[in-house]
Parts: sequence; C-alpha cells; structure tokens
Amino acid sequence: MGARHTPGPWRTGAGACHTVYGHAVGRPRTSDPVVANCYSTGDNSKEDAANARLIAAAPDLLEALRRAHLVTCPTVDPIHHTCGGCSISAAIAKAEGK
Repeated sequence: MGARHTPGPWRTGAGACHTVYGHAVGRPRTSDPVVANCYSTGDNSKEDAANARLIAAAPDLLEALRRAHLVTCPTVDPIHHTCGGCSISAAIAKAEGK
C-alpha cells in the first residue's frame, strides 16, 4: 500500500532506552532491525516505555486506519486511501510522508 517503512510487527525490547525492533523475516529475533530508541533525559521511564509501545504499534495502527477508512468514508479511493480530506485520510497521508 505504498508504505516504505520496516515491515511490522514491531515490538519493544527491555532495557534503559526502550528500543523498538522491526520484523526481520527469516532471521532470528535477536537480529531484528532497530526502528527507534526512546531515550530519557530525566526520570521519565514510564513515559519512555509508553512512547516505545506507541511507536511499536504504528504498523498495526496504520493498517487499522486503512481498513476503517474503507468502511467509514463513502468517497475513499481503495487503492490510494484518499478521499475528500477527512481526518483518517490526513493521518494516513502523514504516516506515508505525503
């Protein structure tokens, strides 16, 4: 569907910096590529962990938005996921860098 990001599913790893890993097809889990690191400059470990979980959910959230868009917007283009400018279309475009 045009997204050029590391394929999901993504997962969070344990550790001080709350690393988010992508999915490395055909490779052991220990070699999954790093998608993001959520570092803390203070005592925000709970917030950092929440940020990492949100980032890790991004591929699933994008796919859910695409599916919801097809159902809720009567003018959606099913190939490009665009319509007359609803908020779902805007969020998908933002995620795809458009």
